[in-house]
Amino acid sequence: MLTMPSLEFLHDAILKTLCINWEERTLAIRCIPNGFTSMRETTITFSNVINVIVPHTDAWGPSFYINEARIEANRVSLEMQSGDVIVIETVEPCIEIREALEG
Repeated sequence: MLTMPSLEFLHDAILKTLCINWEERTLAIRCIPNGFTSMRETTITFSNVINVIVPHTDAWGPSFYINEARIEANRVSLEMQSGDVIVIETVEPCIEIREALEG
């Protein structure tokens, strides 16, 4: 059984973009991790995506910061500081994390 890596570094990260590749069944999230890590702009790619839920109601007020990332089997939930929860479901756990190269 595959396991997903820890996503704790996403606390207080800035969410930049979500990009779905329909044909390849992938979802790429581009973000900037918080200042407490040495990570640069990072892309997290989910493979074998079967469902994505992306509400944007700002129940707690507008924000582009991630509050918490939770992993449960083949589901990742990103709770935004706006109160919205982005949900990504995959056939099996499969995440690739890449930092941008220094320019």
